[in-house]
Amino acid sequence: MGKRDVISKIYLGAADRIADLLNNEFFEGSSVVCASDIMNLDSMAARTLKDERNVVHVRIVAQDIVRKVSFGMQVILFAIEEQSDIHYAMPLKILNGDTALYDNQWREIRRRHQKKKDLTGAEYISGFGKEDHLTPVFSAVLYFGEKKWDGPLRLKEMMDLKDLPKSVQEMIADYPIHLIDVRRYPHAERFRTDLRLVFGFLQRTSEPKELTEFIRKNTKEFSCLTDDTYEMIASMSKTGELKK
Repeated sequence: MGKRDVISKIYLGAADRIADLLNNEFFEGSSVVCASDIMNLDSMAARTLKDERNVVHVRIVAQDIVRKVSFGMQVILFAIEEQSDIHYAMPLKILNGDTALYDNQWREIRRRHQKKKDLTGAEYISGFGKEDHLTPVFSAVLYFGEKKWDGPLRLKEMMDLKDLPKSVQEMIADYPIHLIDVRRYPHAERFRTDLRLVFGFLQRTSEPKELTEFIRKNTKEFSCLTDDTYEMIASMSKTGELKK
């Protein structure tokens, strides 16, 4: 993991910023999710498979940040994948990460049932009862690159389907990703944390006059940036403007 990855993981992992991001994406900036609704989780998920010789193979799937988020009595798992460069297999990468999180839940549910010995028949074979439920997973890709994202936004865009009948194309499962293009994000002004400064700064790095005016209008906030916010802007902008 490079220095920039560590900086972004520390910065984006703060509960108040995650709540702010979710409120902007789900509720148009309204304060529905609070920092106290965010719980830390291990961002690494293990998947085990047995081959024909009954040998167990372990695969570790790691996402940048994973948190449990409460919406009243309901919870979701929220995963963040940070990208500085375009990833042309991102739908598959997100699918693998989400599947690993669901697979971990299923394994834990199955383990509890095996301990209780409370399933029979098809439920026993499934390791999953009729009344069991998985916690929903929502993953977002935060893209900080200067170049406009031209990678696939869904799994089908990674496939060549043009010679297949339309009826067959429609039956093939798809998997979209939720991309947040930081430098072109249209709702940065709705942020209530210093995400507004980070997004706003990065959106203006190629326009010196606009950047100077943005800093001037937010002089008070920029004069007392936290260390992790300063490091985040300096790392992602790759410029000396902030220090000046």
